[in-house]
Amino acid sequence: MQAATITSPAMTQAGAILGTAAYMAPEQAKGRPVDKRADIWAFGAVLYEMLTGRRAFEGEDIADVLSRVLQREPDVSALPSTTPPAVRALIARCLIKDPRQRLRDIGDARLVLDGAFDTPAAAATGEGPAPRKGGGRGRLALAAAGLASAVALGFMAATWRTPSAAEPQVIRSYVALPETSQARIPGESIALSPDGRRLAFVYPDASGRDVVWVRTLGSADAQPLAGTEGAIEPFWSPDSRYLAFTAGGKLKRVDTTGGSLVTLADKAGGPGDWGRDGVLLFHNVNVEVKRVSADGGDASVVPGRTRFLPSFLPDGRHYLYTSDRKAYVGALDSADGALLLEGVGNAKYADGHVFFMRDTTLYAQPFDAERLSLTGVAAAVAERVRTNPINGAGVFSVSAGGVLAYVANSATMSRLTWFDRSGRETGTLGDPATFSALHLSRNGLWVAASLSRPSDARRDVWVADVRQGVLTQVTSGDADHTDPVLSPDGSRVVFGVRRGDTSTLEARRLADPAVEPVLDGNAVMSPQDWSADARQLLFVRPADGTLSTLPLGERTPVPLPVRFTERRQGRAAFSPDGRWLVYESLLYSMSGDAQRDVYITPFPAGGVARPVTTAGGMNPHWGPDGREIFYLKESTLMRAAVSASGANLEIGTATPLFDIGARLGGLTSGRDPFSTSNLYSVSPDGQRFLFAVPLRVAPETISLVVNWRAALRDTSAVGR
Repeated sequence: MQAATITSPAMTQAGAILGTAAYMAPEQAKGRPVDKRADIWAFGAVLYEMLTGRRAFEGEDIADVLSRVLQREPDVSALPSTTPPAVRALIARCLIKDPRQRLRDIGDARLVLDGAFDTPAAAATGEGPAPRKGGGRGRLALAAAGLASAVALGFMAATWRTPSAAEPQVIRSYVALPETSQARIPGESIALSPDGRRLAFVYPDASGRDVVWVRTLGSADAQPLAGTEGAIEPFWSPDSRYLAFTAGGKLKRVDTTGGSLVTLADKAGGPGDWGRDGVLLFHNVNVEVKRVSADGGDASVVPGRTRFLPSFLPDGRHYLYTSDRKAYVGALDSADGALLLEGVGNAKYADGHVFFMRDTTLYAQPFDAERLSLTGVAAAVAERVRTNPINGAGVFSVSAGGVLAYVANSATMSRLTWFDRSGRETGTLGDPATFSALHLSRNGLWVAASLSRPSDARRDVWVADVRQGVLTQVTSGDADHTDPVLSPDGSRVVFGVRRGDTSTLEARRLADPAVEPVLDGNAVMSPQDWSADARQLLFVRPADGTLSTLPLGERTPVPLPVRFTERRQGRAAFSPDGRWLVYESLLYSMSGDAQRDVYITPFPAGGVARPVTTAGGMNPHWGPDGREIFYLKESTLMRAAVSASGANLEIGTATPLFDIGARLGGLTSGRDPFSTSNLYSVSPDGQRFLFAVPLRVAPETISLVVNWRAALRDTSAVGR
């Protein structure tokens, strides 16, 4: 098995993880300062491997290995029965996670090893005959003693070799994130400063609020920026002094040296970029790219529609953007766009290259900034990069000088867990998996979920029998399968399918492997609910927030007549009697503040939508008898009574049931504003709630690559 290695010149930086993951001490894996006790740990790990023939901490990739280093103990039962007790104790002392309790000097290890394997093990343990003196154990003793001497002379020099100055080497390391009470794997917001010296990222502070943190690469600690609560998608000014970010639907600017916070524009809806001429680009909720001065003022629309993820090119006039998994070159004064790449997520320019995502692999391809065209061939610079499942955008950032940062695609494991109305855990369902959405059938006998594949960002639909808790895979292949919804009796499941640039709705009977086409489309479609009579399907298009219903067996959807402007609809559900719809709606007010609220509207006629909430609410569900609405307000599960008589509807005062935020690991506060995924389901009796509760299975880190050019691998099959 090849070691998961983080290669580097002979250097150590506080806050960065360098070395070979399988032999890293826990303090090293966390990016903390290390001393010779980290070498003691490495010696213990190597000695364990020499005796057992396997590593003390193994995993499929670096994240898995680091997780085991931090959270698990080595399996001492794997040591041969003839291992002398003194050697067992030595290994245990070397592999203590707290460095203060670890063996302090490698010379002590040498003393233990001298003659240890010459002592008949049987006399000490009563287990079997002693090995012959001078045999395999004798040679192992010499090797182990030699290893101890090597450590005493500088063990890690063998791992961190100094490269030739004439031959730059790739440096792969990890930046450890702050240890906070709401720690979780970082989301979709990281940004390297243009000078490559600092890294900004969004992460919870000690109170659980998402804020922008900034770490100077090489320093020991990251610092939160005041006034950035609720921030998403930070990006730097060209001089690496200011950060822009979106919070509450407003584009803001903060001076990282301690200056004041300035609001630049309203109705901001996503990531942007800062040009060299003091112009900022961002896109709003209407999927328009807008421009605004770094000093603030009126924001104006850049010509062209449905443009996402703008990224400036060096001339400050042209920019890259994506639309429908295609990358284009656009201009600030033109509605035209020139196609650059197909089948990609986001695209960014840096160091004479365009960086772009295909599936979970990040590629770099040479780019002529004067002719605005690609040259040469694309090459992979990072694999298993975390991506946004809706638009395929990768979580990465590139600065000048060959520095790359990205978040690895280590999907969060979670367990399906039942809670009663008081918030008490009452049981679990099945084994942990990488759940991204779930849906319980109305009869409560089946649950469907999207599970992320370990190899890439694509998802498959799985269904479990609630009584047995056994998950069965329903979909496979090269497509991304999302947001499954079960028919009322659980016999069929409908789901969204994304293949390249095409999107469809498909269905499958659980007893029949054949796939049934439901609806073709040119935008991502997310199923939401199935009516109680199994005749109507409810779905949403996340790109524009349009809710529609589809009579089963027909191919023409009917848009929901919602009487609002500048709103995006999200999670939605039919009432048990089919006469009402409850849904969440994202509204940007005139001041630019963004807020989700829950509404009820008559179905199918439509009409005046009645607010269930006015101070925030999302992910609504009906109670089984139609007399209750459940929803999440921030991290609290709420309940509101509902009474309907003919066309009249009465909505009672909402009351809290229990707080679920700590168990969800920040997934409510860090939720994508346009997300349509379902976070929970309600049991048929309305007394229990099924959540996918995340498990913390990997250390929270951001991957860092220096001299990424040295990591390029020719990929002739990947090009335009």
